[in-house]
Amino acid sequence: MRHTQKHPQHRYLKRDVYYFSRVVPRDIKHHYIKARIIQSLKTKSAHHTGVMVGPKRRDKKPTGD
Repeated sequence: MRHTQKHPQHRYLKRDVYYFSRVVPRDIKHHYIKARIIQSLKTKSAHHTGVMVGPKRRDKKPTGD
């Protein structure tokens, strides 16, 4: 899959370590010095990056048990 605006890539590899990166939304940009937030995931494993960042979770409605 090609990474486009609809499917951005938020993880990248730099010097064998994975990083998470996101652009700061316009409405809160004035609270930040830089336009992008970058955080080291402190792992060299692609599997662990999926566990740390992971897909968005959908909250399940509680059952009436």
